[in-house]
Amino acid sequence: MHPALNSGSNAGPNDRFTVIGAALCALLLIVLAIPVLERPGMQTDETLFAAGVYGPYSESNVITIAGHPVPLMVMTYVGTLKAWMYRPILAIFGTSPWAVRLPGVLLSALSVFVFSLLAVSVTKSRAALLAGLMLACDPIYVLYSRWDHGPVVTLHVLLVFALLFFVKFWQDQRLRWLALGSLCLGLGLWEKAVFMWLLVGLAVSLPIAFGPRTFIRSLRPRALFVASLFFVIGAAPLIVYNVKHSMVTFRSNTKLDTGAVAGKTELLKSTFNGDALFGSMMREPWDGPVKDPMGPLEVAIAKVSELGGERRKGLA
Repeated sequence: MHPALNSGSNAGPNDRFTVIGAALCALLLIVLAIPVLERPGMQTDETLFAAGVYGPYSESNVITIAGHPVPLMVMTYVGTLKAWMYRPILAIFGTSPWAVRLPGVLLSALSVFVFSLLAVSVTKSRAALLAGLMLACDPIYVLYSRWDHGPVVTLHVLLVFALLFFVKFWQDQRLRWLALGSLCLGLGLWEKAVFMWLLVGLAVSLPIAFGPRTFIRSLRPRALFVASLFFVIGAAPLIVYNVKHSMVTFRSNTKLDTGAVAGKTELLKSTFNGDALFGSMMREPWDGPVKDPMGPLEVAIAKVSELGGERRKGLA
């Protein structure tokens, strides 16, 4: 077993200091994400899940159970997990920026909490809580906790829970942890098919983290069966949808396109330096009129940006 994953240290996810520290990291994200939560107005991708809440549904995205349509997918690669989670919320609180965004912030706070516990569980050091603190302060993580494009918030939660469950399985070899972790990964794949990239990353990184030989030895038949079964259960809606539509998720989203390489290269550069995010939520000045800041907080934020030269790149 990799020494960092040895369970023989006092520091761990059940330690009181660790739990309090993780909770404070989660609370910090909430404090940072809550101000003026209703602004800017909601964007199309942010409300994409509503197609799985309110009818009429696309016939290709539903199955019929007992005479009732049950939406499985919103798009060929986006599932309705978030839609099912939001159904009771929207039924009680109605549709508003707060009703849509506050649950995402709370889920992101949960992901920070679990990530902090995971970091301590792996390193056996309370100093690893700093990783949770850094995540809670990360501007992109905070902003997209508010504006759940994609969606991504549910994927973050499912991923960190899966990792925590896998570490617990590694430490005590109880199959229930393996089952829960595999279920989370299956649900993540259903929610968004591009979650597959994270699965590939895990397939590469987990043997390195645990040690290749030890990892392979741990893949006994019973464990493989449990992991496969619960992964399939989690991804079942996506599987049913693709069986019904001749693997449309993969046929329509995995085409090789060698055109416009220069433009894609520029976009990749913009992604690395961060300026690809400009215009993702707020209109660019050349797209049309830009609203003036409203209220003292927005005015102060705009003034700080102005004093900094309204930079579009980092200081490096």
